[in-house]
Amino acid sequence: PQGQEYVFCASCGKKNIRSAKFCSACGKRVILENKESGRSESQGGSGKMSLDAMLAEESESPSAELEWQIGDSYFSGSNGAAKDYGEAVRWLEKASSRKHPAAQYALACCYANGLGVEKSDEAAFSLFQKAEENGFAGASLNVAQYLEEGRGVTRNPFRAAVSYIRMILDGDTQTVSRLRALYDSGENLESDISESYRNAHLIRRKETEKTCSQSFRMHFLRTC
Repeated sequence: PQGQEYVFCASCGKKNIRSAKFCSACGKRVILENKESGRSESQGGSGKMSLDAMLAEESESPSAELEWQIGDSYFSGSNGAAKDYGEAVRWLEKASSRKHPAAQYALACCYANGLGVEKSDEAAFSLFQKAEENGFAGASLNVAQYLEEGRGVTRNPFRAAVSYIRMILDGDTQTVSRLRALYDSGENLESDISESYRNAHLIRRKETEKTCSQSFRMHFLRTC
């Protein structure tokens, strides 16, 4: 519905309505930032571990999830941690090396903005891609934008359009405006699929599946 707020699951990247207690994709509790207390809390549950508790547990049983949570604590200055982008990057790199998608996404944001590390569009794009490949849905838009703009990768508006249409087919109709803007800019996309892309603005929320035939869906998936 119009005005509905959303939040991305910290574990898998799936977009959920803000009032959700559990992620609709992976089933884990959706984590929100409690602005009053400065702690990250689960919807409908108790708060996360403190930084000291996470560090103690990680020293005994290292895991990508703990490394990600520690890195996120330093990045946001939550769970008793002072905001420290350098420390955040150090822990996010550990979790990213274990293919933790949320950590890869957060680390990509650090490289994209030069937070705790030298700014690098190439490194950011690579990490956004890895996060997307490992299931972090929120990274798809970043990958498409980098492809469209040629940031950290050879500019490829056609691949950007494919990414946008895949997001639309998955129900994210907010990207329709980006797809239409790409066409309005006069990009010479391949003629055999350009008309189908051009008509993508007809897709509406909750009507994606019935608007797009199965053959339409399979056609675009084959182009990826």
